Amino acid sequence: MSDSVARFDKALAKEIVKQALKKVADFKGDNIEDFTFSRFQDFHKKLFLSALKKGVRSVRRDGKGFYDICLDDDSIEQWETVGDCIQWVYRNRQLYRTSSKKLPQSKLRR
Repeated sequence: MSDSVARFDKALAKEIVKQALKKVADFKGDNIEDFTFSRFQDFHKKLFLSALKKGVRSVRRDGKGFYDICLDDDSIEQWETVGDCIQWVYRNRQLYRTSSKKLPQSKLRR
């Protein structure tokens, strides 16, 4: 992602989710919103969630902050489809200022 992204919109959330999915499997097509996570094994879930968190954290805002989301091992269970995941990422991303002395800790257990 870019070091100077000004807006974290739904299109960006979709691209981040799409890139995280590529870490797990080769998903073809642009209309990924209807895909489900039904065939994901525990390994796939962990890999996807880790890539998702990394993708969100890579988004910088004007060099003054970065985005993050709180995920845990069960986060994927709340999404029926990839579209639900995209919406969740868009709604739950948080901006953290880099000038902050305390940066958020990852909630994703490895």
